[in-house]
Amino acid sequence: MAAYERKFGADILPSHRRAVQRILACRTAALGGELYRCPDCGTAHFVYHSCNHRACPQCGNADATEWIDHQKLKLLPGLIIW
Repeated sequence: MAAYERKFGADILPSHRRAVQRILACRTAALGGELYRCPDCGTAHFVYHSCNHRACPQCGNADATEWIDHQKLKLLPGLIIW
């Protein structure tokens, strides 16, 4: 982000700056997380929170893939050419 800011500086829109900050913080301690514990064995598993931004390669890709799979279910049977 620092190199990008040096190159484009004030030309970066505030909304883009916020998006980049959220994406960089995705699934890190910066966004916090949840501790899950197995009721049977007691094993603990910590999961960081996601940014859920549509442009995030981790979050946005998962949401887009889920949406596409749901849309495919709506298609009529027939020949599908990709």
